[in-house]
Amino acid sequence: MAYSPTNGHIAVGHNDGTLSVRAGIDQLDNVIATNNNSKEWIEAIQYSPDGSMLAVGSHDNNIYVYETGNYGLVGKCSKHNSFIVSVDWS
Repeated sequence: MAYSPTNGHIAVGHNDGTLSVRAGIDQLDNVIATNNNSKEWIEAIQYSPDGSMLAVGSHDNNIYVYETGNYGLVGKCSKHNSFIVSVDWS
């Protein structure tokens, strides 16, 4: 899970590779976006410092980068040779 202090969204990674984004801490039942780009379970999720992007690390050896306006996929980092177990922004 990851929390965005800029918009209050909560991103949740699931064991089947699904990413769901909830409207806020007091609106956990309100799913505002869902993506199924990952083929295996998601272990690492982190919002960028300005809240405009979301990085999602998966056990399919990829990092998926989404913009947080509509949570559309911006890019995929796919040259890793092992599971992604952590992500961070600088």
